[in-house]
Amino acid sequence: MMDALSSIAEQTTSEEQRRTLTRQAEMIYQSAEESVPDLNDREDIRIRYERFLSITSFDDPAHT
Repeated sequence: MMDALSSIAEQTTSEEQRRTLTRQAEMIYQSAEESVPDLNDREDIRIRYERFLSITSFDDPAHT
């Protein structure tokens, strides 16, 4: 799911779209942290989440 959001984020054209996708990514990440028992799987999700954030934060001073 995180990879799909990253792909979509690469095509977004507005800050509102990025905010919506970011909320979804945050929910996925939070859910994984709480429910995925395997440490390696959680690490993989964290890496994918950080990749997503790097895509959506190009124009966001809070992420630079």
